[in-house]
Amino acid sequence: MRQPLMSRGLMNLTLKYFILTLLAMVVPLLSRASATNSLPQGSHDGADQSQHSPACWAFGFAYDPDNLNAKVRVRVLSDGREVAQATANGPRQDYSGVCPGGNCGFEIYLWDRITRGQVHTITVQAQDAQTRRWVNLSNTPRQLKCFTFELKVLNLDKGTVTPIFTGLLDYGFVPSWSPSGDKIAFADWSFSNPQHPVRGDWTSAGLHVVDLATCQTQIVEGAEDSAPAWSPDGQTIAFADWSGINLIPASGGVRQLLRAGATQPDWSPDGSRIVFYQESDSSVRTIDVSTGAETFVTSFVAPGPTYNWAYPTWSPDGRGIAFNNDAGDIFKIAVDAQANPIGMPVHVTANPRQEADACWSADSRNLFFHSEVSISADPLSEHFDLWAVSASGGRPIRLTDITGQGVNVGCWRKGNRIAYAGINNGSGGESCRPKR
Repeated sequence: MRQPLMSRGLMNLTLKYFILTLLAMVVPLLSRASATNSLPQGSHDGADQSQHSPACWAFGFAYDPDNLNAKVRVRVLSDGREVAQATANGPRQDYSGVCPGGNCGFEIYLWDRITRGQVHTITVQAQDAQTRRWVNLSNTPRQLKCFTFELKVLNLDKGTVTPIFTGLLDYGFVPSWSPSGDKIAFADWSFSNPQHPVRGDWTSAGLHVVDLATCQTQIVEGAEDSAPAWSPDGQTIAFADWSGINLIPASGGVRQLLRAGATQPDWSPDGSRIVFYQESDSSVRTIDVSTGAETFVTSFVAPGPTYNWAYPTWSPDGRGIAFNNDAGDIFKIAVDAQANPIGMPVHVTANPRQEADACWSADSRNLFFHSEVSISADPLSEHFDLWAVSASGGRPIRLTDITGQGVNVGCWRKGNRIAYAGINNGSGGESCRPKR
C-alpha cells in the first residue's frame, strides 16, 4: 500500500530536522576541539658554532601543551634532510615546571649522521600528536660544523706537517716527546659508553704512547687523565689526574703520587725537579722529585674567569719557565739552578687573541704556542694556529693554517719538531714517521 504524499513529506522533514540537529551539536564540538589543539612547543638549544666531536649534538626540549604527560617525537633535519628521530623524554635542567619531572629533554648525537668538517643547517622539529604535523621548535635552525683532532708533527727544518695515526677516534691531548724523539705520550678522552654516547659523559681513555717508527699506539697501564710529561732520562712519565701529579714508569706499572692538588707538570732539563700549576691559588711552583721540597715561582690572578691554563714549561737551558695567565697571554720568568725566581715575570705576548700552551725551541731562544687567528667572534670560522715568538718578545709569526680549536702543543727539546692536536682533514695514512 502506497504512503500518502503528505506522510512521505513529513518523514523527509523529520529526517532533515534530525540531521540538522545532529550537525548543530557535532560541529561546535569539532570546532572547539580544533580551536583547543595547541602545537608542540620547545627549544633547540644547540649553538651556532664549530663543535669538536664529543659536542656534536642537537639538544633541547619539547612538550605538548594539550597533554604535558605526553612524550613528544622530535626529528632532526640536516640541510632539509631528515637524519634522526627521538622521543623528548630525557631529563632537562631548568625546566621550570614545563613538563612533569622535567623529562621532556632530547639529545641526539650527530657525529655519524652528518658530513664532518662542513657547515650544516640543523633544524629540529616536534610532531603534533593530534594532526601528525611537524613544527619547528624555537631557536631553530642553527648552523653546526663538527670536526675531530688527530696528532700531527710540524718539522720546522723541513717545513712539513705529518699526521700521526694513533688508531684512536679522537685526538692526542697535551703531547709530550720522549727524550730520543722517537715516541710521543699523550692522554686521550672518550665517552664512558662509546656505543651509547651521552652528552657530557666524557671521561679519560687513558695515557697512550705512539711509536713514530712503527705507528703503533700502546696504553700506559696504571696511568690516566691528562697533561703527561716525559722525564729527561726517558724512564718516567709524570701525569696529572684527579689526585694530583703522579709518576709512573714509561712502560707502565705502579704510579706514585708526587704532589696532591697540582696539575700540568713539566720536568727540569736535569730531571731533578718538576714545575707545576697549583689551581687553589693560581700559582706556579716547582717540587724536588727526590725530597718533595717546593719552590714558589710566581702567582697570578687576571680579571675575568679562571681557565686554569698556566701550563708552565721549563726551557731546555734550565734558565726560564714560560706559562700562561688567565687572560690568555704568555709570560716567562727567569730562575736559578735551584729554581728560585729571578726578578718578575716578563710579558712575552699581549694582544686580544688567546695564546696558550707555550713550549720552547731547542736553543731556548723562541717560544711556540697556539693562538686564535680570527677575532671576529664568528664561531663557525674561528680557529687556532701554531705561532712562534722570540722568548724576549716581539711580533709572532704564524707557522700553520687552521689547526682547530683548543690545540695543545709539545716541543721536542733536542730538535725543531712540534707535536700538536690538529683538525683531521681526512688525509691519507701513507706516512707516520716525521721526516727528519
